[in-house]
Amino acid sequence: MRKGIGYGPQPRSGQGGRARIGPQRAATCGSSLRHLIDSAIAALPARQRSFLLLMATGLHATEIGDYLGVAVNTVHVHLHRTRARLQKALDAEGRVT
Repeated sequence: MRKGIGYGPQPRSGQGGRARIGPQRAATCGSSLRHLIDSAIAALPARQRSFLLLMATGLHATEIGDYLGVAVNTVHVHLHRTRARLQKALDAEGRVT
């Protein structure tokens, strides 16, 4: 069996590569992250929020473009900028996604 050469530290046997935290702390962390994401989405301009929410409902870029009456490239640009803005907001709070 090969060791993970060049791939960083390997998890110890029995750890499964994940940190163990209790269910109470996991719920608290998930709750605060959810609040942070909700706040970041609420802070988006209405147009960017509409693109994001339509994508979240499962629509494809062409369907979003048809629905909003814009070109598919416009949809892609808005979604890219929206994701970048959300990433920046999460990074500012010390959360890296």
